[in-house]
Amino acid sequence: MICDQEYIFSPAVVNEFLGLEPLSATEMKKEADADSVSQKTLAQLFTADEKAEWSEIYSIGMTPCFAALVIIASHNWIPSTHRNHVSIERAKLIYKLSAEIRVDFGQLVFDQVMSM
Repeated sequence: MICDQEYIFSPAVVNEFLGLEPLSATEMKKEADADSVSQKTLAQLFTADEKAEWSEIYSIGMTPCFAALVIIASHNWIPSTHRNHVSIERAKLIYKLSAEIRVDFGQLVFDQVMSM
């Protein structure tokens, strides 16, 4: 309830507003499977195999492509005041995008709003 007005807010509403089709069962499974990617794999992918472990990775140590995606993600998809710090959540989103895995954007937006 906002200013005595009730609004329906859900991942499905966000996706509908943005004109995004719901994920199929196969796409949902791919997205869920991608959530289990190891931190080691993320570190190797983002740094072109220069770092073998995830220990506070910042965009400065990444390949230019992934560093740019981190900054875009921190401004648009998973907002943060720490633009160069790479959270695991942000890293997994970028991993999914780089692997061409569809993301439930409505769920992403919903989770961000509900965590405020």
